[in-house]
Amino acid sequence: CPCIVSAIPENLELIKDKENGLTFEVGNDVALAEKIMAMAASTTAAAKLAEAAKQTIADFDIKKVVQRLDEFFSARLSDKKKIIWIANDRNPIYLNFFNALGETHPELDLFLIAGDRTATEGVDKFYRWQVFSFSYRFIFDFLFLPVRIFARFKGKKGPKLNLDYYRGLYSLLKKENPDLLMVNLYMQPTSWQALLYGLIHRKPYILLEEKKFLGQTALRRMLSRIQLFLAAPLFLLAKEVYCYTADGLDFGKKYFPVQNKENIKLLPATVDTRLFYNEHLNKDDNRLKILVVARFVPFKRYEDILRAVKTLKDRDVFDFVLNIRGDGPQEGEINLLIDKLGIRDRINFIPPTPYLEQVRTFNQNDVLVLASFNEPIGIVVPEAMACGTTVIISD
Repeated sequence: CPCIVSAIPENLELIKDKENGLTFEVGNDVALAEKIMAMAASTTAAAKLAEAAKQTIADFDIKKVVQRLDEFFSARLSDKKKIIWIANDRNPIYLNFFNALGETHPELDLFLIAGDRTATEGVDKFYRWQVFSFSYRFIFDFLFLPVRIFARFKGKKGPKLNLDYYRGLYSLLKKENPDLLMVNLYMQPTSWQALLYGLIHRKPYILLEEKKFLGQTALRRMLSRIQLFLAAPLFLLAKEVYCYTADGLDFGKKYFPVQNKENIKLLPATVDTRLFYNEHLNKDDNRLKILVVARFVPFKRYEDILRAVKTLKDRDVFDFVLNIRGDGPQEGEINLLIDKLGIRDRINFIPPTPYLEQVRTFNQNDVLVLASFNEPIGIVVPEAMACGTTVIISD
C-alpha cells in the first residue's frame, strides 16, 4: 500500500512526490485529505507508487548498508573484538544494524546496552543485550537540588538525588571492558559516560547523532549553539561521528565541533527486508485502510491527520477507517479531539504489536500517513515502503 508522509527533509530522502509516494505541506490537513482522495481514486496509480517504493527501499536494505561500511569496520575491527553500543532504547535501527554487523563479522562480540522502552523482542540474533534503566529523572535531580534543599529546610520531602545511574553504567562498562564504544546522541549522559570511560581506559568511541537543525526560534537556536559548544569534548575526541540522514550530515559538517570534517559520515537509517516485505494479502473488506504509526506527541501532528479524517468523512466519497498504533502523553488530548470532530466511528486504535509482527500491520493497510513537522529518522516510512505500502508525508 502507498505511503503519505510530511515532506520534511529526512522523508524526502526516500519519498519523491507522485513517483514512489505522496507529499503534502506540513500543517495543511485539507491538502492531506486531497492526497488521500487522489490515491484512493486510482488503484492502478496506487499500485505503481507501491511498487516504486519497494524498488527505492532496496538500496536502503540493512545488509547493503553494512557492506558499504564494511571497509570502515574492517580497518578498525581487526584488533577490536568486543563492541558495546549504548543506546537510549532498543530502537529497530540499532537492532537491525547489530544483527547485520554480526552476520558480516561473526568473530565479533557485540553487546547492546539499552533502555527498556521497546516492543522489539526476538530480533536480536547475533549479539547480547542488557536493559539498563535510562531514567531521565537524574537530569532533573541536579536541577531540583536547590528545591530539595529548600524542601528539607521546611521539613518536607523533596526530589531525591539518585546517582545509581552513573555508578551502574560505569561499572558495567568496566566489567565488560569493550574494545570499541558506540554511543547515541551527544546530549545524552550516556555519551559523557562513554567519554569518561574511554579517556580513563584509553578506549575509542564512535558518536551517532540525529540532530539536523538548530531550532525554529532564535532562543532555541541560541541554546543549540550553547549545547554544541559545551559538547565539544565529545565531538573532538570521537573517532568518527555518524549521522542517520543526508540532512543531518550537512548539518554536522557545518556545526559539529570536530577537528576533521571528513570524520563525519553518513550511516543511513535502514530496514531489514527479510522482516518487512509484501505478503500480498487479500483484504477482508473494501474500506480504504489508513494507517498511522506514531507516538502521541506534539511533533507528530495528529491534529492534522484527524482534521483530514473529518474532511474525508464530510465529503463522503468513499468508505474508510483510520487505524492508529501509538502511545504517549497526548493520548487524552487526541481522544478529546476525535470526539469534538465527531469522527469516533472512523477511528480504530491498534494495540501494541511485537516488532516481528509489524509486517502484518503494514500489509493489512492501504496507505501509511506521517504528518510530522520534525523527525529524527521516521523509520516506519522505509519499513512501510518495503512492504509495498503507499506513503504520504508532509513537506
